Amino acid sequence: LLLAKYASGMVMLAALVVVTLVAGLVAGAIVFDLGPLPTLSGTTLTLEAAIGRIAASGAYMTLVLSGVVAIGMFLTVRTDSAAGATIGAVVITIMSQILDQIPSLHAIHPYLPTHGWRGFTGLFRFPVDWAPMQAGARVSLGYTAVFMTLALVSFRRRDVLS
Repeated sequence: LLLAKYASGMVMLAALVVVTLVAGLVAGAIVFDLGPLPTLSGTTLTLEAAIGRIAASGAYMTLVLSGVVAIGMFLTVRTDSAAGATIGAVVITIMSQILDQIPSLHAIHPYLPTHGWRGFTGLFRFPVDWAPMQAGARVSLGYTAVFMTLALVSFRRRDVLS
């Protein structure tokens, strides 16, 4: 049941990422027209290459958001309130983003669940900078593994029949 709920959450999240990317592409096409995309390094990508990298950035964002979804799944088995679990996951996400902006806390930055979220910008450099994406994916997969394991263990101990 819990894994089905997690899968459902990830599918909805992926759909939201796709909607966001499509809306951004449509708005960009209206305002700037479709054509070559300048990179952050000063080179230019063809339209096909740009769309491919935009799609890859969406896949990356879905991957790194999986850690937050796992935290939400853990919170759902620790509370009887679905709204409480959702709000808890949002609060943890916002707190992580705030802590990531405080320079004196630089020692904990690599371990925050939202630290690698901007790693997708490496896709828009030449050559592609994979290091931030790899670090972000490792942290997010770590959060996913830990919090889904905790959620499954907690759920197995819960009395769902009474």
